This record gives sequence, C-alpha cells and structure tokens, in this order.
Amino acid sequence: MKLDPQSVTGGDRINALLLAAWEDLTLTSGLLQIGGDQGRYLDLSDVAYQNITKAWFCPVTRRVLDVTLRGVTPYLPQNIATEGLTECRPITVPVCDVIVRDFASDDERVEAAREWLAKHPALQEARIEGTWSDLNERIIEGAGFFRAVEHSAQQSGSRLEQYEALFKKGLINLMSCSTTMEMGVDIGGINIVAMNNVPPHPANYLQRAGRAGRRAETRSIALTVCKNNPHDQHVFHNTAWPFTTRLRTPGISLSSPLIVQRHINSMLLANFLRMQSREENSTS
Repeated sequence: MKLDPQSVTGGDRINALLLAAWEDLTLTSGLLQIGGDQGRYLDLSDVAYQNITKAWFCPVTRRVLDVTLRGVTPYLPQNIATEGLTECRPITVPVCDVIVRDFASDDERVEAAREWLAKHPALQEARIEGTWSDLNERIIEGAGFFRAVEHSAQQSGSRLEQYEALFKKGLINLMSCSTTMEMGVDIGGINIVAMNNVPPHPANYLQRAGRAGRRAETRSIALTVCKNNPHDQHVFHNTAWPFTTRLRTPGISLSSPLIVQRHINSMLLANFLRMQSREENSTS
C-alpha cells in the first residue's frame, strides 16, 4: 500500500483496512464462525479445492503462491530495499489432463505423462528456478515413490514413535535404522530388510532379518551387503552362517564391583519388601 505505519495517517488507513477485512470475514460473509470462549474458527465444510492455473512466484521464498494481495508477497523482508523484493511474478500453471484418462497399462499412462511434461516450456523454466522437482513429476506420473526417514538414537523418543506409527500405516515406506530397530520393536507389514554390512553375531542377523515377514506377508527378503573385510567375506562364502553357527551361551560377568553391588542392593530391597508384605498380611 506504500503507507508508513509509523505516521498517524498511515496507521489510521492500515487499521481501517484491517477492520474492514475482519468485519467481512466475521459479519458480512460469516466465513469465520464463533466457537468456544468467543473464539473464531473456519468450518471445514466451507473449504473446497481447485486446480491452480494462475499463480505467483514469490521472490523471497521462491515458492509458488496461489493468491497475493496486489501482487505483493506476504513474506515481506524486514528491510524492504526495492520493489523487486516484494512484487511477485505472475506465472501460468498447466493443468495435466493425463491423470483423468484411462490407459491399457501403467506403462502407457507413465509414458503419456512424461510426454505431457516434456512439451510444456513453463515446466522447463520451473525446473531451472527450482519450483518444480522430480517429486512433482512422480505425482503427475502416478508412479510409486519412497518416503524415507532415519530411525536412530539421534532422534527423540516422540519422533521415533511418530515414525513407527506412520511406518505401520504405510505413510512411510523406507526406514533407515540403526540397532534401535534390532530388538524391542514389532512392526508388521515389512517385506524387505536390507543390511549395509554383516552383523557381528548370528543372533544380531536373525534379529534384524526377522523384522520382515512377521504378519501375513506371503514372502519376505533379507539383503546383506558384504564389505571387503574378513568377517563379511567369510559370510559371503558361507551364506548359511547365521543358521549353522552356534549361538553364544549367555553369561554373567562379575568383574564389575559396581554392577555386583547394584544386584545385591536390588536383592536385599526385594527381600525387605517381601517381608514387609508378609507382616502386613499376617496382621490383617
């Protein structure tokens, strides 16, 4: 608006415009309805989707915006130097008609989508600007793609739980895991486990490979990359290694005085609590 909000005149005009917009949203159109505690909310039944054909390229975020106010980006920088940093460039977004057509096979549909993508100069410019990626092309093609996340101790517990829930629902289909997924996590629907090295012991291999095929999968695959070291090469030449090697018998080491003391303390506390429980039961 080219108004100075610090001046009296500019501040009054801006406040008048904001008040008029608020009244239009609440009183005239009723788009924002009254909720609890006198708050306002947008009823989702009033929301609709449509294809974008005329859009705006934001010079600040380099994103495609569906609407602007007088062609000015809503992501205004703090210090506006020139109009080139605020005015968005209008662009045309082509609407793909391939996805609504019927094809004899998926290969024909993908080929038709690629031909459509190749014949639009606007998309070529968008690729150069970085506003059109291979993910957009995958969506147009309707082909499958991977959504990958990292499941490791570097992530917070809440994020790991979120990843596991999305993975179970199929919203994440590729999970790069450390040993955090080796034990204690039971996720069904896994049909492929790929290990980027040979686990140190057969029990580790069986635990990791056992993540796949735990539900109703008709088949499962475990792939292992054997590196150029003695252990991996030994397993490469003896593929039955995890099934023929005898598992190590679990043992308890008493070489740590601190751990031994903790076990003694735990045993004494358990005996004390059992004695207290018996006395209370006999008294009652």
